[in-house]
Amino acid sequence: MLDSLDRWQTAGFGTLASIGFNNLPAAVLLTPDAPPHPRALLLGLNLGPNLAVTGSLSALLWLRVARSLGATPSVRTYSRLGLLIVPLSLGAAVATLWLVAPGL
Repeated sequence: MLDSLDRWQTAGFGTLASIGFNNLPAAVLLTPDAPPHPRALLLGLNLGPNLAVTGSLSALLWLRVARSLGATPSVRTYSRLGLLIVPLSLGAAVATLWLVAPGL
């Protein structure tokens, strides 16, 4: 499936996969063979989990530890900030990748 995607779509697909499967299992599922845009996929898998708490194990652990210590972190606020920050950071990162390594 990744063979038919361009750099931007690959980054977006990696982002969605990291939310749906968590970033580490998504990386394993998406890279049995070298993808055509490995750096874009890496950006999506690394930045995308910040969209939702379910995106990475570290966010789930942070939520659990924070709650066990009496803090009241908000999953809604985490996701709202992620909806703002992830598209901006992913767009900037892929655009920079495009400028630095146009062929990759």
